Amino acid sequence: MLYDEFLNGTGCRDNAENFKVYKNLEIMYMNSDMTKDEIYEYGKKLVTNELSAETKNLIHKINEEIENCKNEIEFLHEKINVNEQYFNSGLITKNEFTNNCKLYRHEIKKERIKMKELKYILSI
Repeated sequence: MLYDEFLNGTGCRDNAENFKVYKNLEIMYMNSDMTKDEIYEYGKKLVTNELSAETKNLIHKINEEIENCKNEIEFLHEKINVNEQYFNSGLITKNEFTNNCKLYRHEIKKERIKMKELKYILSI
């Protein structure tokens, strides 16, 4: 029984703890008449699919970054609204209003792309 087969058969993650379970079950498999499927069923009860602390930390950081993107998008929408109020009040020209809005929309687009990329990383 190969380790890759064990991972596929049990559906567990590749980590040090599961490798130890595999090594013990491999000995049991070699010294008994049990089939691989029986070993996999037994292994499913012993393996852990918990994420490592490092992975949990990375996921947390990515989620924080996604939240930062959302906040930045909200802030930029507020800037567009303020810019519109300035234009309606005559404090800025139409040209300034248009240029500012283009800039803010471009920044919103960049933040959305960044957020989409971060969400993709989480889905892997």
